[in-house]
Amino acid sequence: MQTRCVLWGGLATQLGWVVVQHCKNRSFGDYVSNPRLLNYLLSVAVGVIGVMQFVLQKVGEPLMGGFRYISFAVLMSSAVFFSAILGVILGEWKETSWRTRTLLSAGIVILAFGFAVMAVGGK
Repeated sequence: MQTRCVLWGGLATQLGWVVVQHCKNRSFGDYVSNPRLLNYLLSVAVGVIGVMQFVLQKVGEPLMGGFRYISFAVLMSSAVFFSAILGVILGEWKETSWRTRTLLSAGIVILAFGFAVMAVGGK
Protein backbone atom coordinates (compact mmCIF):
# COMPACT_ATOMS: atom_id res chain seq x y z
CA MET A 1 0.00 0.00 0.00
CA GLN A 2 2.79 2.39 0.87
CA THR A 3 4.52 1.85 -2.51
CA ARG A 4 1.37 2.81 -4.37
CA CYS A 5 1.22 6.12 -2.51
CA VAL A 6 4.81 6.90 -3.50
CA LEU A 7 4.13 6.09 -7.14
CA TRP A 8 0.98 8.21 -7.23
CA GLY A 9 2.94 11.11 -5.77
CA GLY A 10 5.53 10.80 -8.53
CA LEU A 11 2.80 10.65 -11.15
CA ALA A 12 1.09 13.74 -9.76
CA THR A 13 4.39 15.64 -9.70
CA GLN A 14 5.22 14.69 -13.29
CA LEU A 15 1.73 15.51 -14.56
CA GLY A 16 1.80 18.86 -12.78
CA TRP A 17 5.15 19.73 -14.35
CA VAL A 18 3.95 18.69 -17.81
CA VAL A 19 0.86 20.90 -17.50
CA VAL A 20 2.96 23.86 -16.33
CA GLN A 21 5.36 23.44 -19.27
CA HIS A 22 2.52 23.07 -21.78
CA CYS A 23 0.87 26.23 -20.47
CA LYS A 24 4.18 28.09 -20.63
CA ASN A 25 4.99 26.91 -24.18
CA ARG A 26 1.38 26.79 -25.43
CA SER A 27 2.01 23.31 -26.74
CA PHE A 28 -1.08 21.33 -25.70
CA GLY A 29 -2.08 21.08 -29.38
CA ASP A 30 1.01 19.02 -30.19
CA TYR A 31 -0.75 15.90 -28.94
CA VAL A 32 -3.43 16.18 -31.61
CA SER A 33 -1.79 18.01 -34.49
CA ASN A 34 1.19 15.67 -34.83
CA PRO A 35 0.60 12.48 -32.84
CA ARG A 36 3.33 9.90 -33.16
CA LEU A 37 2.64 6.48 -31.75
CA LEU A 38 6.33 5.74 -31.36
CA ASN A 39 6.79 8.79 -29.10
CA TYR A 40 3.94 7.67 -26.88
CA LEU A 41 5.29 4.11 -26.70
CA LEU A 42 8.78 5.34 -25.86
CA SER A 43 7.33 7.58 -23.13
CA VAL A 44 5.54 4.60 -21.64
CA ALA A 45 8.75 2.55 -21.84
CA VAL A 46 10.68 5.25 -19.96
CA GLY A 47 8.03 5.27 -17.25
CA VAL A 48 8.06 1.49 -16.90
CA ILE A 49 11.86 1.39 -16.79
CA GLY A 50 11.88 4.16 -14.17
CA VAL A 51 9.51 2.25 -11.92
CA MET A 52 11.24 -1.07 -12.51
CA GLN A 53 14.60 0.27 -11.37
CA PHE A 54 13.16 0.89 -7.92
CA VAL A 55 11.35 -2.45 -7.88
CA LEU A 56 14.55 -4.30 -8.79
CA GLN A 57 16.54 -2.27 -6.29
CA LYS A 58 14.21 -3.43 -3.53
CA VAL A 59 14.36 -7.02 -4.78
CA GLY A 60 18.18 -6.98 -4.76
CA GLU A 61 18.52 -5.11 -1.47
CA PRO A 62 18.42 -8.21 0.77
CA LEU A 63 21.35 -9.68 -1.19
CA MET A 64 23.53 -6.75 -0.09
CA GLY A 65 23.64 -8.00 3.51
CA GLY A 66 25.08 -5.41 5.87
CA PHE A 67 25.43 -2.90 3.05
CA ARG A 68 21.77 -2.76 2.14
CA TYR A 69 21.58 0.81 3.44
CA ILE A 70 23.59 2.01 0.39
CA SER A 71 21.40 0.27 -2.20
CA PHE A 72 19.72 3.52 -3.25
CA ALA A 73 23.08 5.27 -3.60
CA VAL A 74 24.35 2.40 -5.74
CA LEU A 75 21.22 2.56 -7.91
CA MET A 76 21.42 6.30 -8.49
CA SER A 77 25.18 6.45 -9.02
CA SER A 78 24.97 3.51 -11.44
CA ALA A 79 22.24 5.28 -13.41
CA VAL A 80 24.34 8.45 -13.67
CA PHE A 81 27.53 6.52 -14.49
CA PHE A 82 26.10 4.32 -17.22
CA SER A 83 23.99 7.06 -18.81
CA ALA A 84 27.06 9.32 -18.97
CA ILE A 85 29.13 6.54 -20.55
CA LEU A 86 26.34 5.81 -23.04
CA GLY A 87 26.15 9.52 -23.87
CA VAL A 88 29.89 9.57 -24.58
CA ILE A 89 29.62 6.47 -26.78
CA LEU A 90 26.68 7.93 -28.73
CA GLY A 91 28.47 11.26 -29.19
CA GLU A 92 26.06 13.40 -27.18
CA TRP A 93 28.96 15.28 -25.58
CA LYS A 94 30.82 16.16 -28.81
CA GLU A 95 29.47 19.70 -29.15
CA THR A 96 30.02 20.67 -25.53
CA SER A 97 32.80 22.88 -24.23
CA TRP A 98 36.13 21.62 -22.96
CA ARG A 99 35.14 22.59 -19.41
CA THR A 100 31.92 20.56 -19.61
CA ARG A 101 33.73 17.48 -20.91
CA THR A 102 36.34 17.89 -18.17
CA LEU A 103 33.64 18.02 -15.49
CA LEU A 104 31.93 14.97 -17.03
CA SER A 105 35.22 13.06 -17.03
CA ALA A 106 35.92 14.04 -13.43
CA GLY A 107 32.42 12.92 -12.40
CA ILE A 108 32.84 9.56 -14.12
CA VAL A 109 36.23 9.05 -12.45
CA ILE A 110 34.79 9.97 -9.03
CA LEU A 111 31.90 7.53 -9.50
CA ALA A 112 34.27 4.76 -10.63
CA PHE A 113 36.46 5.43 -7.57
CA GLY A 114 33.35 5.27 -5.37
CA PHE A 115 32.37 1.93 -6.89
CA ALA A 116 35.88 0.62 -6.18
CA VAL A 117 35.72 1.81 -2.56
CA MET A 118 32.34 0.12 -2.10
CA ALA A 119 33.65 -3.10 -3.67
CA VAL A 120 36.72 -3.17 -1.43
CA GLY A 121 34.65 -2.22 1.61
CA GLY A 122 32.25 -5.06 0.93
CA LYS A 123 34.96 -7.74 1.28
